[in-house]
Parts: sequence; C-alpha cells; structure tokens
Amino acid sequence: MLIVPGSLFSDVDGNYPTMNMRPHAYADLARQLCARGFAVLRMAKIGPGTGSRTVDAALAATHTEFLTRVDVAAAGLTLLRSSLDTRPVVVAGHSEGAVVASLLAAGAEPAAIDGVVSLSGPALTIFGIMRAQIAAMAPPDAPPDLALFDRSVAAIRTGQTLPAEAADDPGTAMLAAMPAAAHAYLRSADRVDPVVALASVRQPVLIVQGGRDASVPVHHADALRAARMTLPTQVALFPALNHFYK
Repeated sequence: MLIVPGSLFSDVDGNYPTMNMRPHAYADLARQLCARGFAVLRMAKIGPGTGSRTVDAALAATHTEFLTRVDVAAAGLTLLRSSLDTRPVVVAGHSEGAVVASLLAAGAEPAAIDGVVSLSGPALTIFGIMRAQIAAMAPPDAPPDLALFDRSVAAIRTGQTLPAEAADDPGTAMLAAMPAAAHAYLRSADRVDPVVALASVRQPVLIVQGGRDASVPVHHADALRAARMTLPTQVALFPALNHFYK
C-alpha cells in the first residue's frame, strides 16, 4: 500500500513539525497494516520540515501546481512496485491526498492499481472546504463575513489583488498573507472536483471516515459514496475518531 499525504507539510510519520502537531497517523496506520501482513510505503509531503530534499532544482521548480502531486505519487507507486512483487497494490490518500490517489488511479492502467482507499477524503474543492470551515468555527454571536471570503476567492481565481479589508478579517487574513505562488497553487487545486475524481476510479474503493472529523465532516463521505453509484465501493465509518484517527 502507498499512503499519499494530505495538504499540510507532513513527514513520513504523518506529523507536522512546522505546526508542532504530532498525530503520527501515517506511522500508526502503517504499523497496524504491517502487523496484518501488508507492506506499506509512506511519503513525506514536499515542503519545510518534512524531511524532503531537493535533488533536481530545475525539475523541482516546475512542481508548482496541484497536479504535480500526482506525478510525485506516481513515482512513489513505481518505487513500491519495483520493491515488491506482490498483489494487490492499493493507493491510500489522506484528506487532500485522497484526491491525489483518485487522480492517480483514474489515470493509470487498470492493472497498475488494484484499489483506492479514501482516508477522510473531501467532497468539496479546496475553497469550498475553507468556506465551510470558516462558517463552522465562527462563534454564534459573530458570524463570519462569507461575502468577503467569496470576493477574496474570486480575486484569487482571476489572479487579481484581494480586497484591502481581507487582511484584517479572520476568515481571509491567511489568504491575504499568502504569496502569489501560493494563490497559483490554490487556483490549480480548485480546478479539481474531488467527487468527479473519485467517481472516475474504476477500481474498488474503500471510503474511511471519522465521525468526529471537524476538518472533513461525515457528509463528505456520504457525497463520495453517492457519486460512486454502482461502482464497487465500501464505507467504513468510525464514529469516535477525528481527522487523524485519534
């Protein structure tokens, strides 16, 4: 099994050193799977503090858009398959990594990948997730300015400057502080519909969802399952677990 990491800067264990978050979800999952006879390859997210290294600066400079994450995952899959002569070969993606896993499987030769596991995979685009999280986290007596968020997103989508007030609003301050390269990456990620991506996978799919996931709530899993229609799909819901399966 190949584990594709999510959107944040995680190391191979599923920890986030730059954020001082250490849920070690990928290490825990790998150990549990290995104890049951599975071989697992974990990947660090490319970025600061993850243990990733640049070995080709010119090539690395071209990895600025979301779809290049699929290229990285494909390289991991090649390494896994060259290291082991065994089947089945399954790609599991966590959070945003589930979208990457879906795109990888949908674009691969059918015989290359035997199944996909969506680990807390989203059913909304990146801006849709941000919008929902802002609304969910706002206190009841201080509703967020979603109109400002929508204007800010519209500016990013068209490559324009964000509204001046975006820098002072809690819901948009992070977007306003991002450099142009980060906005370009978000634009590229926003063009990918996770529901369409998973519905395009012809291999069997397992959707794993935590019932206490505040980042990607249960309704995402419901939407993904519905999109699969009659394609081979199973859902595993763990009511007591969060986004990192704790």
